Amino acid sequence: MTTTSTFPIEIWYKILNIQYEELMSNDQPPSPEKFDSNLEIFLKSNLLVNKYFYQACLRLSSRYCNFATAKRFNNFLQKIIKLKSEDSLANSGNITKIMYSDMIEIVDFSELTSIGLGRSQYMNKEIKNLTSKTLWKFLENCPNIKGFLANEHIQMDLDHKIISYLLNKMEALDFCGCTGDTFSDNFVKSVQHSGIDGNYSKLTKLGLNNCTDLPKKDIYQVLLKSMKGLRKLDLSRTCIDDRILKIFPIMHNLTHFSIGMCSNLTPYGILDFITYHPTMTASKFGNNIDNKLQWLNLQVGNQYSTWTSIHVTILLKKLIINGHNKTLKYLNLNGLPVTEKHLNILSENFPNLVSLHISDCEAPTSLLREFISKMKYLKFINLNNSKFIKEWYFFTNAKYELLNCSESLVSIELSFKTWSKLQSFSDNHSIMVPHTNGDTSNMIQWTCYLDSSFGRRFWIYRVDDFFNRNDLDTAGRFDTYDLHGNKNIEITRQPDFLKFAQYKVVIGTSIIKHPTSSSRIDDYGMYDENYVFDWVERGMYRYYSLRL
Repeated sequence: MTTTSTFPIEIWYKILNIQYEELMSNDQPPSPEKFDSNLEIFLKSNLLVNKYFYQACLRLSSRYCNFATAKRFNNFLQKIIKLKSEDSLANSGNITKIMYSDMIEIVDFSELTSIGLGRSQYMNKEIKNLTSKTLWKFLENCPNIKGFLANEHIQMDLDHKIISYLLNKMEALDFCGCTGDTFSDNFVKSVQHSGIDGNYSKLTKLGLNNCTDLPKKDIYQVLLKSMKGLRKLDLSRTCIDDRILKIFPIMHNLTHFSIGMCSNLTPYGILDFITYHPTMTASKFGNNIDNKLQWLNLQVGNQYSTWTSIHVTILLKKLIINGHNKTLKYLNLNGLPVTEKHLNILSENFPNLVSLHISDCEAPTSLLREFISKMKYLKFINLNNSKFIKEWYFFTNAKYELLNCSESLVSIELSFKTWSKLQSFSDNHSIMVPHTNGDTSNMIQWTCYLDSSFGRRFWIYRVDDFFNRNDLDTAGRFDTYDLHGNKNIEITRQPDFLKFAQYKVVIGTSIIKHPTSSSRIDDYGMYDENYVFDWVERGMYRYYSLRL
């Protein structure tokens, strides 16, 4: 048999990379334990095979660091410090010790939490595994980090020195859920220290989703003017108002933009921004697809919304005039009064929509069916709170109207009453409908999604053998073994439709690029890493993206 040493290391790295991505895509059920289990399997299988495998495993496992506990973070930091302190220069065999910390590209704290799991916030302060000092030491020892994903459980540990460093050095930065006076004061201090001429040119993705305490007068004008190269910007549930949109810098590369649930924004301010601001209008003067929006979230709370159907009509027409209608794949209009007229505008002018959120749609189901059948690429539609879809709808003669009107549609979001009625309809929580062409011999199964983190949103999805399986409530939760006592490794992915249901802009860089039902493949067979729908968020990000 040919030995591994006769093959170039590039070949083995490619093979191990495929295995690593396949194992790490095993994310059902989504939990930190699943991530750790996948990584442990990969390292135990390959790390000690030979020196080539060892180096490849180090590089693959180090580029994306996921910290679910403060203790794990501190252990990892101590390991890096120990390796760097050793005199490895005298021994070429230990060259990996020098390079280990340089391999880290993404630091992910989205799953980190200990409060509520037997440890209080006061105890965390006393133990000091993760503090501003240890976090700064980590950043000092890992100079090549490109992405930093924080959450509310480390907001007290982000001092102004760390925030300033992150804003200047990162390419992707997410502060999702970080609130409170301490974080806000440190954030403002770090931005003001940089001044109006601050340069955050490296930053291409910024997430401030649910950073509700950042003061608009002190921060946004200085911050955003230093970020003209952003491609993704999430300002959902922040305190921005119409004045901030007026001083918004020109961002020619912006493709993902979210200002959903910003209660201080008015319809006039949003329409004025979309109509006249160069960020929105520059694309109509050129053919560069990078200058046009692909992901737009304008969700409002219907309890305080002042939007009218005329406002919605103007909004859609301005998007068409500015050329965004042909590139938009995600559009969130939840809370806006979408009518039959607007559905006609969408079907005639927005041909590439994949995910559409119109939770308060006022159109009857017959018109919804006609609309969905015209949308060639539509995979997800949010019809929660639609007054024409009640709990009895799927048990009448019209029950097939929406479920078999499109080959592309894979999921529908419903109100709880409708969903629960459908969920209790049969023992397997499913309903069978004829095929789109009316063929009753080839029935389509739609089933309710039963998530372990049961929340405020409810979906039904079309079952298939790979992307949206029917056994997700049990798959991946039990270990099986062969006759020799070896553990069977079964790859079970989360349902693919969840990425279309998300409200939050995905800021981080994916750990994997496995095929999905929405992936585009280029001429070389590689999956496009800039695709609009990246992956399903984990940890606290999952709550803000799928539950809030």
